[in-house]
Amino acid sequence: MRRIRTRDQSGIPLAAMIDVVFLLLIFFIATYKEDVAEAHMPIDMPSATAASTLDQPIQLIEITVLAGEYRFTGGHVASLDKIAGTLAMFAEFDTEQTVIIKVSRQARHYELIQLLDRCKQAGFTKLDVVTMRGRS
Repeated sequence: MRRIRTRDQSGIPLAAMIDVVFLLLIFFIATYKEDVAEAHMPIDMPSATAASTLDQPIQLIEITVLAGEYRFTGGHVASLDKIAGTLAMFAEFDTEQTVIIKVSRQARHYELIQLLDRCKQAGFTKLDVVTMRGRS
């Protein structure tokens, strides 16, 4: 006895594969995004003379608030009044400088508030307050 093969048993079901191919084609067409050619975009570069207009180099004003004391950059211990005088001196040059205030976890809230008030009195508006990690 010979077996008779039917057409369905010998072939691969192409209908499902064609559906998947068309779905992939639609997906890639729908998600295609053309890149903007950046080489043809106009860019305004500053001139070399713009850098020479600065009178003073930009200085980083960094104050550390520990439990009961204040320190400037470099670890110099200073009183709150001395810090206020130094901030007023820096404010004469540029009040747009950023003052970074590092606060220890052991520092009191009023110590930070007093320092923020002195910065505001000096005219600084860009103040960054950072909490120090660990035992400081």
